[in-house]
Order: sequence, then structure tokens, then C-alpha cells
Amino acid sequence: MANKIILRIFWPRLSGNVLTMVAFWAVLSELYPSASYWPWLILQPILIPLLTVLHVKFSKNPIRAEQLNLLADGIPLGLWIVYMQFNLLPSALLMTLIAMNNMAFGGPKNLLYSLILMAVGILAGVLIWGIELQIGASERVIFATLPILVYYPILMSTLLYNYSRKLRQQKHQLRHLSTLDDLSGLYNRRYWSLAVETWLEQNQSGTLLMLDLDHFKAINDQLGHATGDTVIQRTGTLLRDQMRTDDIAGRLGGEEFGVLLPNTTSNEALHIAERLRLGIAQETAALCQPLSCTVSIGLAERQPTDTSLEIWLGRADRALYAAKDQGRNNVTAAFN
Repeated sequence: MANKIILRIFWPRLSGNVLTMVAFWAVLSELYPSASYWPWLILQPILIPLLTVLHVKFSKNPIRAEQLNLLADGIPLGLWIVYMQFNLLPSALLMTLIAMNNMAFGGPKNLLYSLILMAVGILAGVLIWGIELQIGASERVIFATLPILVYYPILMSTLLYNYSRKLRQQKHQLRHLSTLDDLSGLYNRRYWSLAVETWLEQNQSGTLLMLDLDHFKAINDQLGHATGDTVIQRTGTLLRDQMRTDDIAGRLGGEEFGVLLPNTTSNEALHIAERLRLGIAQETAALCQPLSCTVSIGLAERQPTDTSLEIWLGRADRALYAAKDQGRNNVTAAFN
């Protein structure tokens, strides 16, 4: 984590410090033409980023370390403001940028602390140098301040954009993990049930399929769990490939699958189920030798009495057990 934070902050901090020192130079060169502040103007843009990198690198909590680094910027900024005799443009701009950094990285609490530390820095500067005011900005100061004025908002917006894009990707991945079954690639039971229950509220016609791989325990025991997993994967792939746009397929657990066929009658569903039964047998035939990988399917067309998924699923489940009782590897429809 520390290395990622270092890469994220070092070059923005270095470039920001360099442009900040350009603004400081424009002010100080007018106020103190012969003063010995030049070494610090040259060293600070390099020294400060290196010190913050070391602090983050060797900290047990890199994020907290960077928050402290941003807070620590407040005191030297306060000193610079006094040393620049409160020149309004660079002082206001840099106070805004530091406040922006602390708010973005640490929230309102860090923002408040940063303002307090700026005030401490200003007070210390007043005690050291007294108060002299040169608020107006010359053309030199204005032009020297423009680079940091233009560059830093673009930099911050770019960093925030990248962060929001990564956040969206993470949300998509979490949504993927929370809705899909890893092995089959179909909806998991929880999300499948939710999707079917939502569909039920629309009071449309449809048929529910319940699929169960035959003798799956024997496949796992005799051919190994890796083979069993591959059978699940291929079954999921076949269901995804053959399902229509509005169909909702999910793995309900173990070797059991459920498929909602919206606006589909029992007779139409029989043809679809038979195609699935043959397809699964063909897809897994070579994989399961010397055993056979077949599937039993029970289906139930929605009836007025199917007021909940539990009731409807129960009818399809009973049809599935009837298919197994009749010798497996067949399709059975529920009685109305």
C-alpha cells in the first residue's frame, strides 16, 4: 500500500512544490532583492517531497502518514505568507490549495486542523518578522502565479477522476461478486430469487424450469471434484448461450439450476427444456466417461395460485422429483 501511495503523491507533490516556489520567487525577488532565501527556494521543492515519501514508506499506517504530511504543510505556508508580507494573490491561492488537499484526503476534520496550523504558522511568522503588508500583486507576481493556478486544479481533477473511475470499477466488481455464481457464471441463488420475485410482481405469464444434474455425487466421487466443477461450468455456459434475452438463469446450489422463461407456455417450455437436456448431455459426454452426465428437468407454467416464488418453485421442484423418479434424464411438467 505504501508504494502505491508514494507513486500517487510524489510527482504531483514535486511538481506542485516547484510551481509554488516560482510564485514565491516572484514575490520575494521584489521584496528582498538581496536576501539569502534562494537556497531554500531551490531545496524545498525537492527536499519536502523526499521527506514525505520517507515518512509514508516507513510508516505503519501510510494513509495516516500522508494525512499528517498534508497537515504539516500548513505551518510553513503560514510562515511564507508572513515573509511575503501577505501578498494577496499567492497567499490566498496557496491557502486554498492546501485546504483543498486536506479536505480531499482527510475530510472536514483535516481541513479544520490545516486552517489551525496555517494560523499557527502565520502567528509564528509575525513573532519572527513582525507585520508588513504588501498586498498588491505586480504583473510579475500574477504571471508567476498563473502556472500553479492553472495546473493544480487540473491535476486535482485528474486525480479525482482516476479515483472515481477505480471506485466505479470496484463497485462493478463487487456487484459482479454479489450477483453471480463464480463457478457457473450464472446468477447466484439470492440474486436469482430476487430477480424472479421482481418479475412476479408484474403479473406476467411464464414457465419455471428446475434442472438437476443426475448422479452428480458419483461424478465427484469417481471422477474427482475438478471434473464436477467443469461439468458445472459447462452447464452454466450452455445455459447462458441458449437463453433468450429476457430469460433469467441461476445456479441455486450444488448441481441445481433454475431458469425463468417469461411469456412462455408449458408446451413451448417443453421444447426449450428438451433442447437443454440434449445439449448438456452432448456437452459433457466426453468429459464424464465412463459415466454419463445427464440432467433431469421439471417445469411449471405459472398459475393464478402461484402468488409467490416459494409456491411456484415448489411446483417446479415436485416436477423435477417426478422426472428423477421416472428414471432421470428426462423432462417432466407439473400438473396444474
